[in-house]
This record gives sequence, C-alpha cells and structure tokens, in this order.
Amino acid sequence: MRLASKAHDIFSEVRRLKTKSTTLENRNRKAMTEANETLQNHLTDEKIRELVDREMKETLNYEFELRVNRERPWQDNELEKHLASRQRIASDIREQAAHADYRGVKNLVSGILEQEGIKVSEKSTDYKKLCDALMKGIAKAYDEAGSIDFSPLASKLSEAETGKTVVVTQQPAAPSRKSPTITEAVEKYIKTKTESGEWKVTSVKDLAPQLRQFAEMVSNGKKLPTHEITRDHMRKYREELVKLPSLRYRCHYKGKSKAQLLKMDIPENHRLKPKSIKTRFDNVRSFINWAELEGYVDKAKPLNVALAFKKNTLKAKQAKRRAFTSDELKALFHSAPYQGTATGKQKFTKAWQFWAPLIALFTGARVEEICQLHLDDIREIDGVSCIDINNEGDKELKTAAGKRIVPVHPFLIRLGLLERVKTLRSKGEQHLFSRKTLSKREGNVSANVTQWFTRFRRDCGVGAGEGEVSNVTFHSFRHTFITWAKLHDIDRRKLKEVVGHEKGEFDDITAIYEGSYPASTLFRDVIQPVDWDREITLDALVPHGKQWIKSR
Repeated sequence: MRLASKAHDIFSEVRRLKTKSTTLENRNRKAMTEANETLQNHLTDEKIRELVDREMKETLNYEFELRVNRERPWQDNELEKHLASRQRIASDIREQAAHADYRGVKNLVSGILEQEGIKVSEKSTDYKKLCDALMKGIAKAYDEAGSIDFSPLASKLSEAETGKTVVVTQQPAAPSRKSPTITEAVEKYIKTKTESGEWKVTSVKDLAPQLRQFAEMVSNGKKLPTHEITRDHMRKYREELVKLPSLRYRCHYKGKSKAQLLKMDIPENHRLKPKSIKTRFDNVRSFINWAELEGYVDKAKPLNVALAFKKNTLKAKQAKRRAFTSDELKALFHSAPYQGTATGKQKFTKAWQFWAPLIALFTGARVEEICQLHLDDIREIDGVSCIDINNEGDKELKTAAGKRIVPVHPFLIRLGLLERVKTLRSKGEQHLFSRKTLSKREGNVSANVTQWFTRFRRDCGVGAGEGEVSNVTFHSFRHTFITWAKLHDIDRRKLKEVVGHEKGEFDDITAIYEGSYPASTLFRDVIQPVDWDREITLDALVPHGKQWIKSR
C-alpha cells in the first residue's frame, strides 16, 4: 500500500523534532560551510553515511529526551501507546522507502544539503541514494526508540549502510543463532510464571492452554525456533484464531483438526467473543515480551503490534453489563423454583441455587467469593454478624481490595443463613456449600453456578437467549447492589469497603490516612438500608428458605 498521503506528516514531524533539538554545534557548522568558496556537487558514499548517521543520532537523542524529561512517570497505557506510535512511524517510513517514494523527505534532505553547502540535483542518483539511506536510517532510529529499554547510550545502531537494505526487525536472526523452539519456550514461560507465584491456579488452567495453542498454530507441526518468529506468523495466528470455535468440545467440531475447522463456516456466535480474543492476544504479547528479555527474540514490539486490538472493536461487539431491573428481579425470585412450587427438572436440587443469588443481591459479593466461603468466615464482629471475605486456605481473591468484612443483611438472617451455618458446623462441615456440588476446578469453584444461573435466568425470561450475548449475568447482582447504593446516596467510601473496589474512584486525598470503618457502621449505613426484600416483596421466600438450611 502506498503511503504518500502520510509522508508529508511524518517528515514534517521529523523536521520539527530536528529543529527543536538543533545545537550550537550545528549552527557553527552551518556558518563554516557558508564560508566555503566552492560548493560540492557530488555526494560520496562516505558523506552519505556521515549525514545519515548524524540524523539518526539526533533523532535518538531527541527521542530519549522525550522519554525521560517527564513531570510524572509514564502510565502503562501511555507508554504502550507511545512505543506503538514509534513503531508505526518506523513502519510507514520504511514502506515509503521500499516504494522509492521520497516526496515526504525532500524538504528534510534539502535542508541538510543546504546546511552542508552541497548542491546536487534532485534527479541525480546521489540525491536519491541520500533520500533512501536517510529514510531507512531514521526508520531504524524509530525502531530503537520504540523499544521499552531504549537508550542512546546503549544503542547498537551504527552508521547506515548506504545503498543497502536496512535490516527489518521482523526478519529471522542469523542461522548460527540458537534458541529453543516456540513450544519449548512456551513451556519454560509457563513453568516460570507458575513457580514464581505470578500465576494463580486459575491462571495456569486458563492461560497455559491458550499459549500452547499459540505455539501449535505458529509452528504448524514444525520445530520452529523462537528467534525465527516473524510478524507474518503473528498475523496468521490472528487471522486463524478469530475463525475458530470457542468450544471445541461441541459435537459439531469434536475430533476435527485446525485445517478442517478453518474450512468450515463457523457461525459467529460459536466463535470467540472480542473480549476473549483480546485476553488471548494480551497473553501472547506478554509471552513475547518475556521472550525478548530472555534473548529469544530481538524485538518484541514489532511482533506484538500485529496483535494490537482496537478498543472500539471491543466496545462495539461486547454487550455492556448492567444492573437488573426491578421487574427482572421479580421474574427471578418470584419464579416457581424460588417460591417452592416448581416440579420436575425445574426444582432446585442444591443449596447454592437458592442462596448464592440472594447473598449476591444483598451484599454485592462476587460469585466466586460466595461459593468458596467457609463456615468460619461467617461470624460476629463488633457485635454484628458478618461475612469475612478473605484469601486464606484454599480461597482466592480477584484483587487485593477484595479482602473485606461484609455485614450480613437482616433478610438473609430471616431466611436462615446464620442458622444454616450453625447447623452445618454441628455436622462437622467446613464449607457453606458442599464442594461436591460445586465445580471441581481448583481456583474456580463457581463455574457450574454461573452456567446454571445462565440457564435459570433464560427460563425466567431475563436477559438474552441462547447463542446471544447477554448484558445481564450473575455478576449483574453486584452491579445491582452498587447501583442501588449510588442512587440512594450511600457514602461511597463506606460502599467501597463493602464491595471491595480498588482505591481510586471513591477516594479523596484523606483516604490513605483512614482506617477501616467498624462493622457496625457499615451495617447501619450501607447494608441495612438495602430494601429489595420490601421493594420486590420477598416474604414468600422465608418459609421455602427453611428447606435450604440443612440441605447441601
């Protein structure tokens, strides 16, 4: 693709940066050349190397100043965008050079030649050689500036090779170089993340298969050395991944190879959702960054750019999660299974089917937090019955702020939650809900709860149907709790302590000096005011709830 339309903008920026970084030495050099009586009319290869090398160094120095002269540290997203912009500039300049499109660089070259006191025709081979070498040299400088560990003091860039192609970052390294195969590198990465404790149990189960699939797809049955991965491999992985089904165990795809799947017309609703694709891309990009640190690839950034994911793509196709409406809550909790009038397969058979949605509605807790509760986590604190959400033993939390104390709502007590705790404890049970009835996946015991709730809400006519993306899920109970609190002017700092948000949205400058609120305060000001039991009339659940005090 020709990029002539971008050429002027790119090199206007290069000229602007060059002008801004002009030194006293440059001005003195210009004065000396203007004093020469005879102007040169020929450019030697050695002179071209000298000019290009100087421009590269000036570009690198300016870029380094731009990187380090900051009033505040770079934020992760800011730095990522900055590095990506440098790689895009390098790619655009290199492509213009490949097409011998020198229009964008002419003014810059003319300025350099005038400064040096050299006159050559724009139609001459010398002039075009300078344009070509200058574009490739500056592209190389921007490649360097697009690296996360960039520093001109440690730069390996040497004088540009006049008339020769500047090495493109994505090209494989020299044949003599040794690196593990992509499959071996992936396994080492997984082992490193697991043994260091950076990955939780759920991360190992979710992320490891994604990386192994990536290795399988790019190697295509061959022993591909990691240093030979190119942007073409990354682009092919991207193109193929979006065409594959999200659940290979479905009967339609069971036993089929990747080649067979790619030939099939997979319905869009069977494919990976944009959010899932982004998660996989982020996982692979993290692996490639690690591979650069290990010396397995020269530059991670040019490879990772191929997996860039536009935010508007995610927003356009992903349903935005929302709170339940009052009518939807009535449809759920006034349903036959909750009223105790269901028959056959509609009847609840496990205690968490009754309790988990109600606990979520009256506490704003996440589904995993609820399902992994121990009986000892429900106890009296500050004279108030509370749920202690923590990561002790076999429990995990989504964030550090997830560790918190949540008072028990009076309606949950009316339903018999505390009585259930007492009864199960007397039987020698350890968990609020028997692990035999929950998911067997370590670190994700709530998997079958969310799956059940999806079927249940559909049966109640709430949210999207099968094959559609729903904007209400089990997590919507948390949205419902937080939305209700905001609409009723509940103090946001107290709300934050109950729902376990990270610091930020609800904080003011004094927050870092404050301790936690007493449980009695959180009960009085956050939990007790929640009135869904009266708003949607849940009294009929009380007699039916007695059935689920002893049941597992």
